[in-house]
Amino acid sequence: MIFASVLFTSAAQDVDSAVKKGFSSGDVNLISKNMADKVFYVFYPERKSLTKDDATKKLDQFFKDKKPKDFSSTHDSRQDNVHYIIGKLTTTSGDYRVHLLFDTMNGNEVVTQIRIESL
Repeated sequence: MIFASVLFTSAAQDVDSAVKKGFSSGDVNLISKNMADKVFYVFYPERKSLTKDDATKKLDQFFKDKKPKDFSSTHDSRQDNVHYIIGKLTTTSGDYRVHLLFDTMNGNEVVTQIRIESL
């Protein structure tokens, strides 16, 4: 049981690192690989549940418009099968607060919500 816990923690950290790196560099593919099939996407005034493909397109357009320069995690918490990260995304067009919610589905941690707020 301890071995399985270590493997899950390691896999979750890999997902965590990949998503953070994706936001930092604007690499939507790194983020998309770790998204659920349905993602709740919020970028004011838009709030909707999107397919993975549509969420990827929205995020890709955001990165094209804003050109990410850095992403730093300001809060990272895990409880049971839920994990969330709050971070600051620095772009060429200003700074944004990013909230990421991860859930465990079929033994894998995936992004189920992306919320981007202008600072």
